[in-house]
Amino acid sequence: MHIAPNPDGMSALLKPRNIALIGASERAPHAAALMRNLFRFGFPKNRIYPVNPRYEQLFDLPCYPSVGAVPGDVDLAVIAIPRDGTVQVMEECAAKGVRAALTVATGFGEFDETGRGYQAELARIVRESGMALAGPNTLGYLALECGAALWSSPLPERLTTGPVSAVFSSAGLLNLFLNTAADRCLGFRYAIAPGNQVGAGFTDYLRAAVDDDGTRVIVAVIESMSRPEEMAELLDRAREREKAVVALRLGRSQKGGRAVTSHSGNMATSGAVWDGLFRQKGVIPVDNLDQMLEVTALAVGTPEPYGLPGSGGVGIVTISGGDCSFLADICERNDLDLPEPSGATYEALRRYFDKESFNGNPLDIEELHWANRFGYLECLETFMRDDSFAVVCCRLNLPKRPSDRLMELYRESTAALRRGGKPFLFLSRASEQLDRSWFEFFNELGVPLLLEYEKSLCAVRDVLALSRQGTAGPSGGPALTVVDPAETEALRLLMAGGDHSHATVRRLLRAYGIPTAAEHLVRSREEAVQAAADTGFPVALKVESPDLPHKTEAGGVRLNLASAEEVAQAYDRLLEEVGRKAPGAGIDGVLVQRMVEGVAEVIIGTSRTPDLGICLAFGLGGIYTEVLKDVSFRLPPLGLPEAYDMIREIRTYPLLTGARGRPKADVAALAEVLVALSRLALDFREEVDEIEFNPLMALPEGQGVLAVDTLIRRAAHGPTPGG
Repeated sequence: MHIAPNPDGMSALLKPRNIALIGASERAPHAAALMRNLFRFGFPKNRIYPVNPRYEQLFDLPCYPSVGAVPGDVDLAVIAIPRDGTVQVMEECAAKGVRAALTVATGFGEFDETGRGYQAELARIVRESGMALAGPNTLGYLALECGAALWSSPLPERLTTGPVSAVFSSAGLLNLFLNTAADRCLGFRYAIAPGNQVGAGFTDYLRAAVDDDGTRVIVAVIESMSRPEEMAELLDRAREREKAVVALRLGRSQKGGRAVTSHSGNMATSGAVWDGLFRQKGVIPVDNLDQMLEVTALAVGTPEPYGLPGSGGVGIVTISGGDCSFLADICERNDLDLPEPSGATYEALRRYFDKESFNGNPLDIEELHWANRFGYLECLETFMRDDSFAVVCCRLNLPKRPSDRLMELYRESTAALRRGGKPFLFLSRASEQLDRSWFEFFNELGVPLLLEYEKSLCAVRDVLALSRQGTAGPSGGPALTVVDPAETEALRLLMAGGDHSHATVRRLLRAYGIPTAAEHLVRSREEAVQAAADTGFPVALKVESPDLPHKTEAGGVRLNLASAEEVAQAYDRLLEEVGRKAPGAGIDGVLVQRMVEGVAEVIIGTSRTPDLGICLAFGLGGIYTEVLKDVSFRLPPLGLPEAYDMIREIRTYPLLTGARGRPKADVAALAEVLVALSRLALDFREEVDEIEFNPLMALPEGQGVLAVDTLIRRAAHGPTPGG
């Protein structure tokens, strides 16, 4: 139902020059909260117009009986009345020429049949008037640059403006995040809960954050997505503009998916596909709001999240020997590189410690910071200058409230660490209940303070990965094979006209440079024997039928036939068994195919997800995909760098690279096929829903790959076997 707003409407929504508050009241909780929040964040009082026919004055402002009675033009109407009156008020706003509206009422499309009828009327008004609409079913939004704090419940006392923009599908979760972030001295530009997205939608608000020069970090909680291509384009643009994006995807589980459906009326997609999109676009994924808070605090406190060193691991300084083992365990289970310092660094540090040996990383400074402040500061600076470390994390004393003595220690430590010339931060051991004065202090120092070792170190890992992914923007590009547009159009006409024959499918694969095993389509026992002799033994026989996408289940496959006699016997038995198990299936012939031995069998395919559209999947065949679910996902178009990332992502990748003496597979050829398939899937998105190579044989390094079995499921027509 989403209706994309025009730029003028979005400008009025997020940067209004004036606001009419319809349903204004000093007693109604939502209306009173909206007015107080506007006053608090400095929206000009003389440009706020309360509207309520029962009053002549509210909040020391003149009150108008209707929006039509407000003098002059109105940029934004905030509708703070129950749902039953909302449609009439929206009609009045449209007649007045209001450019944008926010309605905070609930009980619309997410609730009952009556609510769905009201929501349909709102959509009609938006469509006819061109008005931008936020909501319904939302607490509102914050556009703090202009003071438009349009949140219909009390805001945290310590909430401030800053470089974070948040777009959350859940208003309740956003409300919680605003409270916890305020305690951590994190400030906001935008904070938006789109609600039912009748007018402005999730990607419209995301675009505003991406395009906003004052936004450095974008945090998002995503339930569902109706415009996946726009979402992907915006994530690419965020990376180009060097904005860190931190995202929590809801509805990953089976039950969670059902909850999303009941909450917003949209179907959830597989969490694994979203994970693939996030990796592809440089998004930092998190599993909960605690993780989101730590990653956000780190990204805000790192002046250039994309500018971290391109190599090196993490160096850690602590004041506890027990913590060293604790930290090492955390780093190992979270794939965080914890390198040892260089020999020169080790020797320079060792002279300050009265023992034969000590851990170099994590570095336990014991009581050196109290016993020998000069030596401690020299150790910090020496440690920071070691090229083994891209970033350094430091844990010192951290009681509930700061003391003058401790603040001086942190000031001197910060100065020494800064002289090392690389990013650094301070840690706490657990999610401790620290006084806010600590966060204010570190905010003044300009250094991140993160809570709890594991969450903090995972945040460091993810921000490092973001930096190393680079800012090159979208890496999707054309397939390596140059596809003839005339051939593509000819194939599209054939498939749209119902020609999904074996010959057409093979022609399609050739056009995109996807190699197939040597084969012949035959229609008699004698042709099968001759084709096998021409192809070379051993061979496989496979029935070709538009009605049998899964040939094995119908008895339509015979493997490893080593002689003419075996081929002749297998041909008769194959047709007999298929006729018995699938008596109504149409038979186009039998495929005689050379048996192929490769380094590995892989599955490569595309499918169509409910809210992200076409996705690509890659994994090893057999047990690895069926039992271990070891599959990676991306969205087309795909470039070679993304294809290599996709291949390396699976847990069983070492089996392709010569593990335990196995021959190496031709990974380069696998990547090229992924790129070609991504282009094919986009070119034929109207004609084809699914394409699957199962298996695709990966040959030894330098020898390429061969598609052995191809399944094409065409849009609105059913499956098309391709051999």
